[in-house]
Amino acid sequence: MTARATGGSETIVNTTTDGFQSDSMIAMLADGGWVVTWTEIKEGASEVDISMQRYGADGTAIGGQTRVNTIDAASQDSAVTGLSDGGWVVTWMSYLQDGSDDIFLLQQRFDAEGEPVGSETRIGASSGTHLYSPEVAALADGGWVVTWHDWNSENGSSSVYQQRFAADGSSSGDADLVPTDTESNQSYAEVETLSDGGWVVVWLSYGQDGDAFGVFQQRYAADGSTVGPEQQVNTVVDGNQFLRSVTALSDGGWLVTWDSPDGDGNIDVYQQRFRANGIAEGGERRVNTTTAATQSAAVSTGLADGGWVVIWTSLRQDGDEWGLFQQRYDADGNAIGGETQVTIQTLGSQQDPQVSALANGGWVVTWGTIKNYDFDVYQRVFATDIDGTALADTLEGTAFDETIRAYGGNDTLDGAGGNDIMLGGFGNDTYIVDSAGDQVQEMAAQGTD
Repeated sequence: MTARATGGSETIVNTTTDGFQSDSMIAMLADGGWVVTWTEIKEGASEVDISMQRYGADGTAIGGQTRVNTIDAASQDSAVTGLSDGGWVVTWMSYLQDGSDDIFLLQQRFDAEGEPVGSETRIGASSGTHLYSPEVAALADGGWVVTWHDWNSENGSSSVYQQRFAADGSSSGDADLVPTDTESNQSYAEVETLSDGGWVVVWLSYGQDGDAFGVFQQRYAADGSTVGPEQQVNTVVDGNQFLRSVTALSDGGWLVTWDSPDGDGNIDVYQQRFRANGIAEGGERRVNTTTAATQSAAVSTGLADGGWVVIWTSLRQDGDEWGLFQQRYDADGNAIGGETQVTIQTLGSQQDPQVSALANGGWVVTWGTIKNYDFDVYQRVFATDIDGTALADTLEGTAFDETIRAYGGNDTLDGAGGNDIMLGGFGNDTYIVDSAGDQVQEMAAQGTD
């Protein structure tokens, strides 16, 4: 098995195409499928909705586009996570919902069938009245934890908070302040569950690293107690380090990515790996190879083979405006090949990527496309290619598009679902074609196939 991957076709997620669809989020579900949420502003309407679309493990849409929020308001900035019972929970910001200028957070839980569990409920009321940027992560006990930052309109300060919820949706108590340093302004937190049942929160802090914005983190045990002190993530402190992201890795550690200026007026994407003991491995590393203009807004996900993939936006690299690129790494942190373009479409801007890993070793990327004044959400599945050996192999694909290479031996290649490329190599090979889009490529004078 190699670490190469093949991208399938890109498909539109939203059914409603009038108005604006943007700011997608994605979460894997217990059945192997996934759910995508996004912000929707309808043509001619004043309210903003949060919508969602569920997909099965084979990538087929289940049902249609569904509205998440039940109360009309200026709702935006959703986050979503899959729960251990097969359901999921969505969080979002809501503005002007109660007639005031308060900005508060709401959440709605869904069961494994996609039905709402109870009604939407408010989060973090004890922390303030101007709450921004909710993020959510599922916990091993069936519950979840939500993070956000609260902006104090009186003194202009902001702080990062978290609140834990049990499997039955009950709160563990009031919101907890995450950072230890309360002298700096902390904002834009992100939370990720770790394999030991705990979690890690990553956020931006202004001035704490000795310059402008820096990236900091705090780890928690499964019982919610802190594990060690908060840590600075970035080593280079010049300028702003911002637009952070965190993903768990299969070895119990995690990976943090962020943007940082390169000293020449450009912006690059950097990453830092942390092992399960919380110790940084090596130093921070630049992810992008292309350094002209701006590479920004990176997200990442840990893969089934122990490696990870980082996705980011790049200005004018695809020949037009903003485009999406990715770099894959193996479990040792070695880059696999070079950076590659995520999208097929390059007209206009492709931006605001999100990514989530599939159980079969692949991953799904969602993003927003702005083209001819249309704003839509798209997705593309990347399936890990399958390589045989010099012996007789039986190689079977998945429901997605991939490349199957048999090499030596008398092999059987079965594309299964998707539009696959099957290369038999040497030997007498058997091809099982399951889709009209499958391609069989044979080597001349190499066996009877």
